[in-house]
Amino acid sequence: MSRSRKWLWVVVIAACCVWGVVTAEWLVAFVRRPAKLEVSHQTTWITEPLAADGLPDFFQASLDHGPPAIAADCNAAAAVWSILPVARSNDHVDWSPARLTADDADPAGIQFDSSLRRPDDVDGAEGRRILAEAMHTPWRAVDHPWLASWLDGNAPALAVLATGARREGWCPPRCLPADRSPSQRYGGDPLVMSVTLPVEQGLENIGTAFLTRAMLRLGGGDLAGAWHDLETLLHYGAMAVDAPGPTNSRLVAQTLLVRTSRAVRTLALDGGLEDAALADIQAHIREALDQSPLAPIVDVHERLMILDALTHGFADAAQPGSALAQAGPAARVVSIDVNRLLAAANRDVDALVAVVSQPTRVERFRAWRAFEARMQARKAARPRRAWLQPIHEVVTERVKAEIFGLVIPDLEPLLESEDRAEAALLLADCTVAIERFRLRTGHLPARLDDLVPDLLPAVPVDPSTAGPLGYAIEDGRWTLWSGADPDADDADDLVVRGSSAGGPAPAGP
Repeated sequence: MSRSRKWLWVVVIAACCVWGVVTAEWLVAFVRRPAKLEVSHQTTWITEPLAADGLPDFFQASLDHGPPAIAADCNAAAAVWSILPVARSNDHVDWSPARLTADDADPAGIQFDSSLRRPDDVDGAEGRRILAEAMHTPWRAVDHPWLASWLDGNAPALAVLATGARREGWCPPRCLPADRSPSQRYGGDPLVMSVTLPVEQGLENIGTAFLTRAMLRLGGGDLAGAWHDLETLLHYGAMAVDAPGPTNSRLVAQTLLVRTSRAVRTLALDGGLEDAALADIQAHIREALDQSPLAPIVDVHERLMILDALTHGFADAAQPGSALAQAGPAARVVSIDVNRLLAAANRDVDALVAVVSQPTRVERFRAWRAFEARMQARKAARPRRAWLQPIHEVVTERVKAEIFGLVIPDLEPLLESEDRAEAALLLADCTVAIERFRLRTGHLPARLDDLVPDLLPAVPVDPSTAGPLGYAIEDGRWTLWSGADPDADDADDLVVRGSSAGGPAPAGP
């Protein structure tokens, strides 16, 4: 046999061997059972409660880690729930997992109307401008009769809310759509991700009503009424921001505190309040400043949402809505290892907790951007299959790179919101302290240190710069600000301007 023919046979035999190995490997991958989900702290993080199918009940766990159930007459969230239209709609919400009593599920007939009807001569853009201005600037009913009429119509609901804000507890409903139940597993979206948050969503419209009414009362000289409305919002914001729950709930509460802080500054400067009233305002601001850390919320509720989504997608091909079921026969070939996915997700959440636990803003954002860079690098790497590496391993790594970018939350808006709310509250506290100093001495403090310790416990640290808040006096006008530039376009919420005579600084150069 010629040498060339011998080499040809060698090549053919080698090719057959490789083909045989690959075919055998694919057959093994096809007939092997997918890795069964292991319920452990490394994978599912919770080991109980379990649903009827043996998988962790992430929805119930999210309730178990939420605020403790309390009686409605002690629950400020129950007051919000009672005036929301969604609370009466059996077609849209099942209240059973709300952890309110049966009597609370069907509240009285008072209802908050969120539909603000503008007159024909006020277009949408003008209406939004008027509304934004009315939340922070004193006005009268004759200025905007349509806005005053909306507030009058909602007066009964606002009275219920004002009373409810004085309750000491906060346990908002966590409600499912009416066609779902806590015991139902994955018939559509994962349970935790499909939870609606009617109370927190309602706070946005409720906050708008109280803010505009406070400025209406201020414009009419009703200082006590204006402060009562703003105090109500500070109570709701402080309770909602401290409650364990989804990060979206915390975002709503932080936004409410920012908007209320700006209105409180207006009241302190425009109202001509006495020292005792200003001292009461400061006490409530500091209560809102005393917030629970963000890390436990990320550690628990964001983790449960991520694990619920991954379990829904990859734990069981028999589940009709799962990604494995939708993949069809290919799912048996690739045999994605859900345990590897869940363990990696837990490591990523641990890294997120470390990000939000950093002591300063600079360190938090540096850690977040390093985490983002690692996620992008993982996605760009597109891991390749090594020699004789099982198919399910490399496919699992590729799925991890693609899927985790969708389920891991973007923390940057949340971190920004945390800093902005803290800065807004600090500015309100400082503004009141400056006004109290002016009332006592007849002149402005030359620097913020002059307010310590009688009116401030210490010079406030600006969360955005890690230095003191900015403060300057020029031509009898003073400016207090957070951030590097008080003249930035988006600085309205974080800049205060006043005068040596009290009240806001006059317009003009």
